[in-house]
Amino acid sequence: MDIYTLNTSICMTNTYVVTDDFRAVVIDPGDDAHKIISFLQSKNARIEYVLVTHCHFDHVGAVAELQRCGAKIAMSKVDYQLLKSCGFNLDLGFGDMSAVEPFDLDMPLSDVDKLEIIGHRFDVVSTPGHTPGGVCYIVDGKYIFSGDTLFDGGVGRTDFPYCDEGALIGSVLRLFALDGEYAVYPGHGDMTALSAERSSSPYSAYSDIKEDTELYDVARLFFGDDCPNIYFASFGKVCDTVVAGVHYKSVPSGEDIPNSEHKSGRLKKIALYDALSAHTGREMPWGALTGVRPSKLFYECVESGKSDIQAQSVMENVYRVSPKRARILTDIYRAQKGKIRFSDEYVNLYVHIPYCSTRCSYCSFVSAPISKCKSQSEAYVKLLCDEIERSLEFIAQSGKKVLSVYVGGGTPTALDADKLGEVLAVMRGTDCEFTCEAGRPDTIDELKLDVMKRNGVTRVCVNPQTLNDRTLARIGRAHTADDFYSAYELVKRRGFVINCDLIAGLDTETPSDFVKSFDGIVALAPQNITVHSLAKKNGSDIRYSVDANMNAAEMLDYALDNIGAYRPYYLYRQKRQACNLENVGFSLSGFECVNNITTMEETVSVMACGAGAISKIVKNGYIGRFAAMRDVALYIERYEQKLNEKFRFFKNGFAK
Repeated sequence: MDIYTLNTSICMTNTYVVTDDFRAVVIDPGDDAHKIISFLQSKNARIEYVLVTHCHFDHVGAVAELQRCGAKIAMSKVDYQLLKSCGFNLDLGFGDMSAVEPFDLDMPLSDVDKLEIIGHRFDVVSTPGHTPGGVCYIVDGKYIFSGDTLFDGGVGRTDFPYCDEGALIGSVLRLFALDGEYAVYPGHGDMTALSAERSSSPYSAYSDIKEDTELYDVARLFFGDDCPNIYFASFGKVCDTVVAGVHYKSVPSGEDIPNSEHKSGRLKKIALYDALSAHTGREMPWGALTGVRPSKLFYECVESGKSDIQAQSVMENVYRVSPKRARILTDIYRAQKGKIRFSDEYVNLYVHIPYCSTRCSYCSFVSAPISKCKSQSEAYVKLLCDEIERSLEFIAQSGKKVLSVYVGGGTPTALDADKLGEVLAVMRGTDCEFTCEAGRPDTIDELKLDVMKRNGVTRVCVNPQTLNDRTLARIGRAHTADDFYSAYELVKRRGFVINCDLIAGLDTETPSDFVKSFDGIVALAPQNITVHSLAKKNGSDIRYSVDANMNAAEMLDYALDNIGAYRPYYLYRQKRQACNLENVGFSLSGFECVNNITTMEETVSVMACGAGAISKIVKNGYIGRFAAMRDVALYIERYEQKLNEKFRFFKNGFAK
């Protein structure tokens, strides 16, 4: 194969003639058709194809004449449509010299096309930016015909109409990501090597934020799963974000961020947040924070010597948290005093029941309707009781004590009274805060409550989620608001500490629907109320949209403004949460759940039992996790193996 370069058009375009065995491909015939045809005749070469990198006049001026010579024309269908819409005059700021003779497109190209022509492979690579449909051609994995995307020591201009610098950055980075060495044949100027451009281009400093999970999470706050192309670079203290071709430069202050391995990443997230906030005109309730536990940063500030009010100021001014959310962290910090730090001798015990009476539309947990799993659930309960018993023995032999017990799911009360009793009886006598979720009111009866009382349960969760019957039916709950009230009274009469969950932002619910539910729960005066913002998780039956469930903010604000004697005592966040809000637990004074505090703040190790349960070692700044098999059948099949692995995990962790 031979490659020849001809300079055509008044812009000195590089027109390439690629020949092999007297067959020819012409790339970017800018003008001077007679010059190109004469050259082909001198080589006794027959033109078969014309490949166009983009639609500017200086790259297509001779296409029509070459088509009359029998060449098939190939170019991006995007750029060809742009060319046609401008009447082949390309009113792109070039003036009269941009007039182009019309031609027909024989081969509309897309990014996946791989052309086998004149005995060689021409891969089409989409490289928009200089034009919307620009492409490059990679021949035989050795040569790049880059058009006006990449030059010797530079890149294409983005000051013409229809240009997009952000897209161009992405295109250049796509070329830089190619493995190996390539000779680059640009649309203008001298030939170069891809390695030389990688090492010298300022665009090498940029990266697609989708390649960085932390940065991508910030972008998703604004755009959800429909995130546009965004590129980010840091030059010393200056950060540059490119969105839709617009640069946003910022110098975030790190004065109040402790020096650690996380500082640089936090500064980048703040810079990106500021850029996207400026670009969209929107602010997020939790600012640049994307993690599950924003209170950890608050505690970090306090532990560095700041007062709680100073820590609140840092959350607002450094991390861009809204004043209302920053105040919640201050309230939670004060509520948790005396209930968050415990010696290493304590562990929490968590037990997981992976069954429910029905599946809720918003649920992503691995759980199954109990009615379809009777025989499996019997085998599961038997092994679970064994795991709990052996785990308690391991805790005692390790010189540890149980701080709290939490039986969750799923819905533990989906089990019948006998099976529930078997599970709870193994933990009788732990003599500590002992929570059992009974989240589905339709699963609560007097027999099960008596079983709980007899086995030492002290706290019960009765979770209506809403008091709107239409919503309950729509989300897959098998109970009504009246069923909830009846179940609540049964629980209350037995003297349990009660928690009730509500969800803000359920599909089709209005703020007035939520107000009715919230006021109805407050009137009952349970010791704990937890308000969740709807999270549309992978694995659930609902899908996330950044603009959906926008009234969740109004709902949660109502709860925060009307909590009366309650105060927030713990908080956590989830991805894909309506309005980027939070889940917050409220408590009457003195009834704060120690398990919720220490588990969410990760201050106490967790011995977890059951399918899908996550054990955790928390010691001397180290946090390690061990996950049980999520699938119940696999949990049963690999029970002994995974149990022994869990005990080894704890043995090593306790020794740290």
